[in-house]
Amino acid sequence: MRCHGYLRVRSGLAITIAVLAACDTTAPTACTAVFVAMTVTVVDTRGAPVSDATVTSTLVRTGEILLPTWLGLPTGDAYIIVDDGSRDRLRASGDTVAVTAQRDADPSIAAMYFIDVPGGCHVHKVTGPDTLTVP
Repeated sequence: MRCHGYLRVRSGLAITIAVLAACDTTAPTACTAVFVAMTVTVVDTRGAPVSDATVTSTLVRTGEILLPTWLGLPTGDAYIIVDDGSRDRLRASGDTVAVTAQRDADPSIAAMYFIDVPGGCHVHKVTGPDTLTVP
C-alpha cells in the first residue's frame, strides 16, 4: 500500500483519518530484490547441532510439499522451511505450514508455523519455533 500527501493537524484522530484517506490501495507494491528464506535450527537432545536431519515442510491447506529453491541452500544446522520460491503458493494473509524433522530411523518431531507474504513480496514467519530438537 502506498500513501501520499502530508497534512499537519494536531488531533490524533484527524491525523489517522487524513493518512488513511491519502492511501492508494490499488497502487502496486514495490518489492526488494532480497531473497528471503525462513530457517529452523535442528539440535539433538544434548543441544548439539544436527547436520544430517531430513526436514520437510508441508502447506497444510493443499498438502503440497514446499521445497527450497537452489537460491536457499542450507548451512550447518540451519534448515530452510520456506523461502521466496514458495511465495506464490502461500496466501498473502498467511498459511499454516507443518514442518517435520527426522534423523535416520528415529521418530520425527513436528512443528506448526504460520507464514504470510505481506504485500506478496517476501515470506515472513508469524509464528513457529526457531529450534527443533530431534532424538
